[in-house]
Amino acid sequence: MIGATVFVSCAKDDKSSKEYTADEQKTKLDKVATAFVNEFDLDNWKDVVEVMLPAVQALQSTDISALAGVEPEVRTETIDVAAKLYIVDYLTDYSNVKGHYNITDGVVVAESGTFDDFHLAFSAEKHDYDAAVKVVNSKNEIVVYEYEYEDDGYWDEEEDNWVEVSGMIHKGTTKVILPSKITATVTADKTTTFDVIFNMSYSGPDKIDGDIPDLSKIKANVSTTIAAGDYTIDLSKLDISDNNVGETCTLSHGKKQMLKIDGNLKNFVVKEEADYESGVTCDNAEVTIDIMGEIQIKGFVKYNSMMDAIRLASKGMSEETTAEDMNKMLETLKAFYSLDVYYDGGSSKQAWLELEADKYLEVVPVIVFQDGTRYAGDAIEENFSEKTFAGTIAAVNALQTKVESYFNALYGN
Repeated sequence: MIGATVFVSCAKDDKSSKEYTADEQKTKLDKVATAFVNEFDLDNWKDVVEVMLPAVQALQSTDISALAGVEPEVRTETIDVAAKLYIVDYLTDYSNVKGHYNITDGVVVAESGTFDDFHLAFSAEKHDYDAAVKVVNSKNEIVVYEYEYEDDGYWDEEEDNWVEVSGMIHKGTTKVILPSKITATVTADKTTTFDVIFNMSYSGPDKIDGDIPDLSKIKANVSTTIAAGDYTIDLSKLDISDNNVGETCTLSHGKKQMLKIDGNLKNFVVKEEADYESGVTCDNAEVTIDIMGEIQIKGFVKYNSMMDAIRLASKGMSEETTAEDMNKMLETLKAFYSLDVYYDGGSSKQAWLELEADKYLEVVPVIVFQDGTRYAGDAIEENFSEKTFAGTIAAVNALQTKVESYFNALYGN
């Protein structure tokens, strides 16, 4: 199999047809990467840390034994010695996370009453905190694992010893009740500091056979938003339908979108036994990555066609094969893959990935620029070195120093 992993990025395209040199593009890469790092500046999130630190310290010194029953997994054990059956079932039900609790003098105290959600309220250093979780279940109960085997006894959990029973049958299942919605919010002084919203729809079998689910029988849609302070991770779409998988995910700071990833897999199948050695088949995989609104990376792989072409070409390979022969074969593969770089949403391709064979017949990635510059092998490391990323490295070091100083001051170190 031929594989290559490359990170490519380049300079600004003002949506004109201007071509940028390799050096101009490296400069732009450093500039954008530096701006990305600076979005995590301490001033952007230290207020959240300062208001939440007393909460963390209070919880560390709290007796939380009253929360022992607030857990999603329920274990059920059935022992029938006469029938020689030992059955252990596990059910994960996130709606079990419920009840209202308060922390008083370092101890969790449950409120009386019946509740369909979870709240934990407490105060620390003049701040009032509330952690809330609400789960809405779907009607889908899925068996994700089951087993059966014979043994000469079983382990008695209560007595903590082994009980001999010849021909004892051990059986068990692990089931999950899929939630349709989960919300989790942490507030400090009635201001939200952490927020999670999870939504899911599912239709498909109520049992997953084997280790690998059959995606042709599953239709699912998942979306999740995680917000911490001014930062948001938004998985706005994860779709599974008819062996097709699509996802869209973004990372934002305030109104600034820092990163966006769109991906699609068409006719994606994973099998325990498949014609392809990897056990994976996929007609087409596509990805688009946007970094800071300034760099766009777009790529695709027609995986099945590419693997067929590689196998066909490999049959013609021998000890007499030259690098020229290999490169002719690699030229035919260009129809089956692409990894291109653009700027500011422009349509002018500025850099792209190719594969070529070196004198040792090793397949290596090559970064090609609009001005004709080509980097391969050691040239990639030499031209994308610490010197190239001087601004980015300086930003990372400055942030690390600033954060360490800040936390040392907080903890009095």
